Amino acid sequence: MYAVVRRYRTDSVADLFGRVTPELADSIPDQVGALLYAAVDIGDGDAMTVMLFPDESTALAAGAVAAGMEKRMGSAMRLEVGEVNRGPVVVGRARVGVLEPTKV
Repeated sequence: MYAVVRRYRTDSVADLFGRVTPELADSIPDQVGALLYAAVDIGDGDAMTVMLFPDESTALAAGAVAAGMEKRMGSAMRLEVGEVNRGPVVVGRARVGVLEPTKV
């Protein structure tokens, strides 16, 4: 597995996540080939996404899709892309609860 963690800054994380409808959230993994997609409010106007992919090549191909989404949302939400960290997953475990959709 391969992980990509993206950090963002925006004027309103609540507004940003408010645009992430359940249908959009459900479609993101399929669009980019991700095994897991999670969006996290880390406070102070910052957000991050965590995605797990089956391999590095799938993760790299997903970068173009993510860049397009960031560009579309960037102008409407004053979204700034910060750090993008990526690398192989060296230890991974999951429980059944990870499979349940989350929307706060």
